[in-house]
Amino acid sequence: MAKQKAQKLSADDKIKLIEAKYCIEDKKPVDIEELSYTHKLYLLAIFRVLTDESFDSILPLTEIPSDKFLSPSRYMDRNIMDCLNSQNIILVDPNSNTDAFEFEDNNCVGFDIAAVNWFVNISEKDEERLSVASCYTLIFKDLTNYFPTSSEERKKVISFTMNLAFNEALSYLLHKCSKLNYEFKFGNKTHLFLSQLIASLAVSDICSIIDKAVDEDYLFITRSNSGNNYGSTVSDRLLNLGELAIRDNSQIRHSKRNECLPRSELSKIFYELIHDGDDEGFTECPAEFWKNNLVASYTAEA
Repeated sequence: MAKQKAQKLSADDKIKLIEAKYCIEDKKPVDIEELSYTHKLYLLAIFRVLTDESFDSILPLTEIPSDKFLSPSRYMDRNIMDCLNSQNIILVDPNSNTDAFEFEDNNCVGFDIAAVNWFVNISEKDEERLSVASCYTLIFKDLTNYFPTSSEERKKVISFTMNLAFNEALSYLLHKCSKLNYEFKFGNKTHLFLSQLIASLAVSDICSIIDKAVDEDYLFITRSNSGNNYGSTVSDRLLNLGELAIRDNSQIRHSKRNECLPRSELSKIFYELIHDGDDEGFTECPAEFWKNNLVASYTAEA
């Protein structure tokens, strides 16, 4: 019944409902000083990937160019937008395509987070909302000249690097399973096992382990004539092979980046732009790289 009522709404009716629900005039801008280091990393990547030449708003995730990647996975892309939106750092543009919004009982009740345009809702010193260009300039300057040294912010940045590596590994796992038509459902078990391996291995190592784990599972299922229920033991094989690789490094083939392992803008910004490095987020164990290379930069001097 709700869908039938929504279909009766005219285009003008929908626009009015959207404008009423997502009016930006009532939203107080967030002072740029209140943004966390991670928020700034997200925003700089978004400005580079999700803007056109006018550089006045943020485009929908669905319009990311095919040769660019905001984060390692579309799942993480959506979480990034949700994180910023929940903090009112970005606001839904009510002028987005009406098909991006949901209607029920003659009300606008939500939107597709990947399909809407966004306004940046940031100010400086509690003044008027800044333009995208001004935000970009300020955030770029901050990220390239300042390392947060408080314990709280440092933990957030460590979490960011680990999450980035985790999503790279997860993205490749899902790609590999999809390539073999696996009915693989990612859950808590795989999340836990992947997180365990990320603490000791590089993403490049884990990708080679994923290849072997999925191939072994494929052979097991097909030879046992168990139908198309592939992926049932992938997480167990992944952990067993990973722990073996941690004990004996010769078990690892060390995968290289290719079209199946694209590099995200977040990785480029953090490792290349900010830390003058290369692709350490892929080739080095993130926990070890923090310990051996980055901890000094993020620790306050006595």
